[in-house]
Amino acid sequence: MVRRRLIAVLSTAVLAATALPGTSPSAAAAAGASGADQAATVVGEVERFTLELRDRTTLDLTVVRTEDGGAVAVDEAALADVASGTVVEADLVDLPDPGAAVTDADAVAQVAAVEVVATTHAAGAAADAAFAEIRTADRPVYMMTSRIGAQASDAVTPSVLRTELVERVAPYWDDSTDGAVRFTEGAAFEADAYTGWGSTADCGLDKVVAFLDWSVAQAGTGPVVWTGRHTVVYTPALAACPFEGIANVADGGAAWINGADGEFRWYTMAHELGHTLTLGHSSSRVHCDGGRADGTGLQCDGTEYGDAYDVMGVAYQTEPTLNAGPVSGAHLDTMGLLDTTNTAFAAAGAVVTLAPVGSGAGKRFVRFSTGGTTYYVEYRAATGRDADLATSRAGCPFSPCTVTRFEPGVVVRRVDETGLGADTYLLDAAVEDPASSPTDPYFVVEPGRSFVTADGRIRVTVTSASASGATVNLVNAQAPTTPFRSLVASPDLTGDRVGDLLGVDGDGVLFLYPGRGDGRVASPTKFGGGWDAYEVHAPGDWNGDGRGDLVAVDAAGKLWLYPGNGRGGFLSRSQIGNGWTTFRIVPAGDMNADGRTDLLAIDSSHRLWLYPGDGRGGFTPRIQVGNGWDGYDLYAAGDANGDGRADILSVDAAGQLFYYAGKGGGYFYGRVKAGHGWTGYEFASGADFNRDGRADLMGRDSNGRLWFYAGRGPGRFAMKVLVGQGF
Repeated sequence: MVRRRLIAVLSTAVLAATALPGTSPSAAAAAGASGADQAATVVGEVERFTLELRDRTTLDLTVVRTEDGGAVAVDEAALADVASGTVVEADLVDLPDPGAAVTDADAVAQVAAVEVVATTHAAGAAADAAFAEIRTADRPVYMMTSRIGAQASDAVTPSVLRTELVERVAPYWDDSTDGAVRFTEGAAFEADAYTGWGSTADCGLDKVVAFLDWSVAQAGTGPVVWTGRHTVVYTPALAACPFEGIANVADGGAAWINGADGEFRWYTMAHELGHTLTLGHSSSRVHCDGGRADGTGLQCDGTEYGDAYDVMGVAYQTEPTLNAGPVSGAHLDTMGLLDTTNTAFAAAGAVVTLAPVGSGAGKRFVRFSTGGTTYYVEYRAATGRDADLATSRAGCPFSPCTVTRFEPGVVVRRVDETGLGADTYLLDAAVEDPASSPTDPYFVVEPGRSFVTADGRIRVTVTSASASGATVNLVNAQAPTTPFRSLVASPDLTGDRVGDLLGVDGDGVLFLYPGRGDGRVASPTKFGGGWDAYEVHAPGDWNGDGRGDLVAVDAAGKLWLYPGNGRGGFLSRSQIGNGWTTFRIVPAGDMNADGRTDLLAIDSSHRLWLYPGDGRGGFTPRIQVGNGWDGYDLYAAGDANGDGRADILSVDAAGQLFYYAGKGGGYFYGRVKAGHGWTGYEFASGADFNRDGRADLMGRDSNGRLWFYAGRGPGRFAMKVLVGQGF
């Protein structure tokens, strides 16, 4: 994974406002004119904020900050591709009423045109363009208590904030990020009352932004947005502002806790600081259309903060203390903190054993993408910071709110957009499994149950779970639902010089699994049906055009050639033989060293015949090269000993593996026993699946598991590796 480091740029930009004809400069700067017929051009820096409303919803704001401290909320969609920290010149229309409440979602200016003037924070551009990387360094938090106007003080003192940071908030983030985020006390003090608010009967954007700027000035830190520094100001609840908290969404920033009390205050502080680590919210999606487990916000119900597994959602207090589980892998990815030590970056065919997230060690996350969506799988066992999952963790996963228990187990999240402020969505992942029932707990995928992505491509199955870990399998959900009748290997059908795998399922559908070059196969291409009437083989290039081909025998014994197109498809077939009903065909490669692909075949009398290829799609006269081949399964071995001649392998009824070195002309030297215990598998041979120049084996066991055996020389193979399920 490419990791991008945030670079703090401390210089400030020169911001100005320019009036359109008929609009005064002061009105343009402060957006003082409003209405559909009003317009202004403003120059300012783009900042993003998020508000935690008291009704348990959220509001995200994109704001253009002008030089004189003014702030204009603008339509986020118009600036979606503009990074925070960028200075823009924006032509605005439909300016909001200056007195509009900060929580009025409709009080935003529309953007008629926008031009980037300068990027004052290179880190901001990186964070919006892709994933940020939170720097591994101490992060000072400057905390203060204050009052607005004539508010009376309450019992919250700087000492209380200090204790909550040091004993609750900082350890939470340290544990959640494996020490990458270390909040420290910058200062804790009581500030004077803020006198710049004016009437406390209203709560406009300009007032809120000015108060946050004032709090930063009181801390004396200089800029905090995109610097890795943080300020938190606490005041008693100001009734006109119906939110519990507001914060910058950036790497560093200012936060205001508006009267949160009791156990929820430390939780709110931790949550708001999460926004100043570039994070969005942990939300939920349930009750998707058609009973599906996955979908977009338009296709599913759910709530903001509906994921109670971590602090960026909302947990409900059912014990004297309010707990938060470790932050999710999806949020760690936004911060650039997933790597191969804690995460399996997976695809179909992966089998991963996950350590509990609460253990703080080992591989705890699986990340994969399909259909333009990124998914994260993790195991929430009742251990460490997740211990209360066994007893009391609760949240509100759907609307209207019904407080619901959150239980331990494997969970799945998705993100629709990546980067700065990306929300994550916890899915009711097992609801679509045929074995699910209305009494199942929300969200967890229990052993034996599966989740299928919205595009239908990936199935995640939990095969086991214990206190120490859970095993999940990722398979191609579009693969056949019936077992394969047969599997064969091709030296190369897709033109990449890597072996490929072909299978015909119980419905007669042919599937091509392109080799990836690492011993595994990629997602399949599905061809038409009717292949159950054929015995399919993949000899390599049979007609001399440099492309891999198929040959197939039908029920009447006719032999057909399907020329490959070099891209994983086939051209029109042609008949190249008759009378093949009683033969067992082995595509063995170039047996007579003439540079052309040949076939071996065993007849009903157990005689072994060589059918030399003519390089044009046909044969030269056949040659008998052996007798007594009953009781053996024969497989291509490639040139296993490097002498330029193709070799073969056989497995007898007792499971003994024998190696036969080719000596040219289709004949072989005496067999050499190469192993035993080769029963219970169907093998596909004659292809190099890992690009090492040696022929390998793919083996399917009776449970449909696919195993890769890397070739290691004459009759020798490496330890088998599980590379797939459902074959």
